Amino acid sequence: MLLRPQDYLLQQNYVEASNCEINNNNIGSDDGVDMISKLSDDILISIISRLTVVEAVCTSILSTRWRGLHKYITRLDFSPTSKQLQAFKEEEEFRLHKVGHDDRLFEDELVRKCTSVIDHTLDSNNGGSILEENRFYLPWFQRTTWFNETWPIERWLDFAFSKQVQTIHLHINIAHLWVPFPYSNFTSFNKTVKEISVNGIDLDDESLRLLLSNSVALERLSIERSDKLSDLLILGDHLIAPKLKHLNISACWDIKFIEIRDITNLESLRLYHSPLIGYELVLENLPRFVELDTNCRKTEIEILTRGNVIS
Repeated sequence: MLLRPQDYLLQQNYVEASNCEINNNNIGSDDGVDMISKLSDDILISIISRLTVVEAVCTSILSTRWRGLHKYITRLDFSPTSKQLQAFKEEEEFRLHKVGHDDRLFEDELVRKCTSVIDHTLDSNNGGSILEENRFYLPWFQRTTWFNETWPIERWLDFAFSKQVQTIHLHINIAHLWVPFPYSNFTSFNKTVKEISVNGIDLDDESLRLLLSNSVALERLSIERSDKLSDLLILGDHLIAPKLKHLNISACWDIKFIEIRDITNLESLRLYHSPLIGYELVLENLPRFVELDTNCRKTEIEILTRGNVIS
């Protein structure tokens, strides 16, 4: 019998947690004493903060000592496991074979259940005032599910910023689907975010300027699959991204012009574009720039102050 993804998740959590318990009992002294559970709360929380949210919740089944510790993790990674992705794929194929077309009601229901899980996790998080990292990897997310409702990603980012988050990854990995940039979340000055990665988010030229202007601590920026960027201007003389060191722009097919100037801390630039599409690239006054990584043979480099070109 084929399980629904939400049923599969519950069963998977139990199986993974059971496996963890077996492994945990084997770690320690020769007499089978559980030494890990004797560690302090701070150390245990630090350990499970390196897991995804699903994996961190599983640790509550290990013993009463671990119960509830996942509510204090400082890194929230909502990436699905490979088993969850496979279960979703199999269920989707089953429904496609059964009804002859995509089951939109099933997809909407799944999206809402996933959203409910994320909302509940954020509401129950007690990990202090600082959140190190927030990763949203949403391979089955549908923008149209909230056609006349509040866009949930905005409130998730509000939570992250309220916790002084340092790293944000927002990936909507669905072919031929892009969601609007959460513009309202980046209108305020931000002094804590050091890394931002977006994939499948429609970030236009003005939104990018706004993001860079308000993210004064930003060191790493990655933008992939955004079809609204066309003329990308990053000019340091406008006090944009004073600490930016690493920039990745990939699969943004409509870009025609890129100018990066007076960004004094920029060290590397990665541009992965269609080899058949050319664009103009201007790099000027980048004193710490050492690496340009690109696959586009038609790129025209007008000014390259210093660095290596990798093709």
